[in-house]
Amino acid sequence: EKVEEALIKSIKAMEFNRYPDSSCIGLKAAISRYTGIDTGSICIGNGSDELISVLLQTFINPGDAIAVYNPTFAMYKVYGTICGARIWRYDLDNDFELNLDEFIQGLKAEKPKLVFLCNPNNPTGKMLALSDIEEILKNTAGIVVVDEAYFEFSGVTALGLLSAYDNLIILRTFSKAFGLAGLRIGYMLAGPAIISYVDRVRSPFNVNSFAQAAAAEVLKNLDKVMERIEAIKSERERLIILLKQLEGLQCFESASNFILIRSKCSE
Repeated sequence: EKVEEALIKSIKAMEFNRYPDSSCIGLKAAISRYTGIDTGSICIGNGSDELISVLLQTFINPGDAIAVYNPTFAMYKVYGTICGARIWRYDLDNDFELNLDEFIQGLKAEKPKLVFLCNPNNPTGKMLALSDIEEILKNTAGIVVVDEAYFEFSGVTALGLLSAYDNLIILRTFSKAFGLAGLRIGYMLAGPAIISYVDRVRSPFNVNSFAQAAAAEVLKNLDKVMERIEAIKSERERLIILLKQLEGLQCFESASNFILIRSKCSE
């Protein structure tokens, strides 16, 4: 209710006959305080989906390779196909684990310009260790995009690697833990050079005024957000325990806000 009341006040003060702040200055400042990353290393998008699309438009020419593992978030492949990318897909094993050595060998052979790592992964809920992400960064000449849409539920982030690797991009969203999926707002964290290239392709007024205000307001209420995240995590663990007691189901551990279940149905 506190957030809603603040938003109602901000709506009344908005000049809807004016274009939104193209640079999202206020929201970038709020995200900078939340992440500890300088505003010059932040780009705001109309959902992280738009940022994925813009990244591909920025760096991919028709025929260039991108790397994804399978299964993962479908939009990497969708937007890659739209841009004419050649998509190299690495199949995870039967337990949805990634064989790091095999994956790196594939990266060296395929030479992708962009490597997408969803962490935690959608739809498996599994995590890549930060040490594995660093090995991938060291062994590819391309840009590594770590999609941390579910970061708030895992608490594990590649932010600590950002200063050491100029080929690292981190994507985040307000759609999951912050509950603003309908407002379509996400952000990218990367070195200033990458942000500069992306800003040349990004539409100038891509994030509307209300979405900017709502995201900034939610970040002022992190105590309530974190309280709800802890409740979701607690219920996730409780549900996993109960699901594992059901015959015929294989329930995978999850670091996200969802649980992947495999049904062991017989013929």
